[in-house]
Amino acid sequence: MPPVLILLTLLLPLGAGEIIGGHEVMPHSCPYMAFITSDRNRSHCGGFLIQYNFMLTAAHCNTR
Repeated sequence: MPPVLILLTLLLPLGAGEIIGGHEVMPHSCPYMAFITSDRNRSHCGGFLIQYNFMLTAAHCNTR
């Protein structure tokens, strides 16, 4: 493994699962946001609603 990757791995904070600069919001205050879960109720991806039947999300979220 290149030394730069090792250094970057060591510099990453542990448990940095939050969105950078993000903050918690009140429930139901963002009705256009969507959340996709797998069939085992594990978290998968997020996105936002364009229309009532159309959601925009990242390409890696579309796994079958």
